Order: sequence, then C-alpha cells, then structure tokens
Amino acid sequence: MGFRYSFELSKTGPMVYVSHLDVMRLLARSARRAGVPLALTQGFSPHPRICMKRAVKLGLAFTAEPGEMVLRSEMDPRDLGARFRRALPEGICVDNIVKIEQR
Repeated sequence: MGFRYSFELSKTGPMVYVSHLDVMRLLARSARRAGVPLALTQGFSPHPRICMKRAVKLGLAFTAEPGEMVLRSEMDPRDLGARFRRALPEGICVDNIVKIEQR
C-alpha cells in the first residue's frame, strides 16, 4: 500500500527548458540519491510512484504545482523536504510536503 504525501513543485531559471518527463526522472533520481524510500509500481517494469496533477509546457516557469508521491515507509515531512532540497539542482524545488491520511 504505502504512505502518501502531497507536495508542491517549482521550476524556475534555466530549468524551465527541462521537459516534464525529464523532471519526473530527475525527481526519481534525486529521491534515490537522498535515500527517500519511494514505492514502486507493480508489474514487469516498475516505476517510482510520483505523479503531477498536470504537465506544464516546456519553457514556462511555475511555482506550487501540485503532485503526490507514495513511500514504502513513513517519514517526517520536514525531513523529506530537507532531503529533497539537498539532492535537487538549483531551479527545481519540492515544498509544502504534507502526509495524506489513509482512508
């Protein structure tokens, strides 16, 4: 099942020229580098369970774009944010991480 967290993603500066798919790969690599226990999809080719509400066009800066991720184990949202800040490049920022309560 996993532990669900919502977050807000910002993309500014030269990073606006990075595509949506590359940003998703960047988030997954940064999570691995930071030791974040991302849950994986089930199936033949598992992928990290990170999703954005919508894809933003190439070349546009944005702030506070909503997204969700699923972790294998529970983490403090402040610690999770600090780990992402250390691992992400300048221009990409994950903020306002909140644990979503299970139903």
